[in-house]
Amino acid sequence: MENETSFEDHAKLLIQSNYLANWSGINYKDWFAKLPDPALDLNNLLQLETLAEGREFRYRLRANPCVNRNGKRMGLFNHDQQTEWLNKKGQSHGFKISAMQISQEQMLKGHQRGNRPISIFSTLFDGVLIVTEPDAFKTAMTTGIGHGKALGLGMLSVAPLK
Repeated sequence: MENETSFEDHAKLLIQSNYLANWSGINYKDWFAKLPDPALDLNNLLQLETLAEGREFRYRLRANPCVNRNGKRMGLFNHDQQTEWLNKKGQSHGFKISAMQISQEQMLKGHQRGNRPISIFSTLFDGVLIVTEPDAFKTAMTTGIGHGKALGLGMLSVAPLK
């Protein structure tokens, strides 16, 4: 077939890590095990080494907006509360929100240690942010924001705003 393309032609996987991934342990020898050539350097791409206050980025964050009440973590289901939560997280993580859209909410199910079931509410935030404290922002980029990281929540994805 002339127009036949492989999965490899369309699939891209971005692993956000402080270290170069080593896929040899999964015993998979196809495209997933290949290192990109040339390697993608996010520090260079996002210019994190020269990151300055006032820099703008588009962002995406799937997070677990919640508060602690009476020693229990409670999900925030109201959009105003979720907006307030992200604005507070931004203050402590070196950015302020200049535009926000909440586009998806869902309950994630998993298991804690000891095989106890857990449900975590997640919200997808998209918009534009402005860096207010470069060092704190870099930390947020590498450590994430909020709870639920074991279920894939908290990773702040950004793209430079042109």
